[in-house]
Amino acid sequence: MGVYEKVLEKRRTEALNILLMEIRQGDFANLDSDETVSVIARYLRDAQEGTAKNNLKILAKTIRGMADEEKLVAITFNRYASVVSALTQTEIELLGFMAREEAFDYLSHQKKFDQYFPKTDLYPVFQSLMRLGLIAFHTGVESKYTPAGNNDYGDYEASVESESWTNYETTNLFHEIMGYASLFEVEDLAQ
Repeated sequence: MGVYEKVLEKRRTEALNILLMEIRQGDFANLDSDETVSVIARYLRDAQEGTAKNNLKILAKTIRGMADEEKLVAITFNRYASVVSALTQTEIELLGFMAREEAFDYLSHQKKFDQYFPKTDLYPVFQSLMRLGLIAFHTGVESKYTPAGNNDYGDYEASVESESWTNYETTNLFHEIMGYASLFEVEDLAQ
């Protein structure tokens, strides 16, 4: 057996061990076997292509969550797998924090974010999560019009103050995946 085959076999074995830990806790009795086989094949393909262990753990939890809800369908799982397998460790930590703290938008929970990630510039992380459809970017302008009335010269005076804002918020896709991987805790994931 060559080096390539040994690496693939090692990845496959590790991935199956992760998946088996989740399967033992789930309910797979009433599932379509074709769908289940397709989901497991996708999971193993991601493992063999080098998907990180933490990402595989999230995928395994997603499989179990979908099975428990009797919604384990290959086309849906493939969509989730494309997203989860592409996550970096920092992105996983940020998403885990958001799920755990129920901090689903940045502006409303900025102090929590700053405390948990004190020296991290989160804007590039939020931007990278946008590429996966887990975070949406919203911007706006708030204006305040203050009438002042007429001055001594008969001119009407008023002032307008504006402030722009930007916010990052979780998307429906984030909530779908986290709904299935409900036991997802960053502390459970090995670095």
